[in-house]
Amino acid sequence: VHKNGKKSGLHKENLLLRGCTLRNTEVVSGIVVYAGHETKALLNNNGPRYKRSKLERQMNTDVFWCVLILLIMCLLSAVGHALWVWQYGEKRPVFDVLGTDGNYVKPLLSAVYLFFTMIIVLQVLIPVSLYVSIEVVKICQVYLIHQDKDLYDEETDSRLQCRALNITEDLGQIQYIFSDKTGTLTENKMVFRRCTVSGIEYSHDANG
Repeated sequence: VHKNGKKSGLHKENLLLRGCTLRNTEVVSGIVVYAGHETKALLNNNGPRYKRSKLERQMNTDVFWCVLILLIMCLLSAVGHALWVWQYGEKRPVFDVLGTDGNYVKPLLSAVYLFFTMIIVLQVLIPVSLYVSIEVVKICQVYLIHQDKDLYDEETDSRLQCRALNITEDLGQIQYIFSDKTGTLTENKMVFRRCTVSGIEYSHDANG
């Protein structure tokens, strides 16, 4: 801090946190620190965490193995082609590709060309369209969930709102629901449908 040509350092003793009350002081010269994006609330806010469903995690693993199998197949094809070209030497078949100078390409360079060629030929092993198909199915699932009559509230005239498309397929895999007994979440409107004991199903209609 520069005052009257003099420099004064600021230390932790000069820091006033939010909510502090200053007494017995007439004039205070201060500067604002930790404001804007440097506040504790924004620094601790990392944004919403992206949730991945079990299906999406399994699909990513399968695609990874597809890519690995593709690279292995291309590598084996390139090595086999290099050995094949090296075996023939200069007496290669007439259908072999020539270089720009009219001579045969070296076996190593020919193997590199074939590696990238096989990637183009075998790229159908990677299911790129699968992600698009999954997203279309999720949109249809959200529409069916929104139109479900069992999830419609007549008193408020409102339907179920789906705010995330990436975990809809996990709804059918729910095994346990943890809810409080005070009715804060359920509003004391939990309806018994059915239960199973030792493999025997007891429905609500049967008990009635």
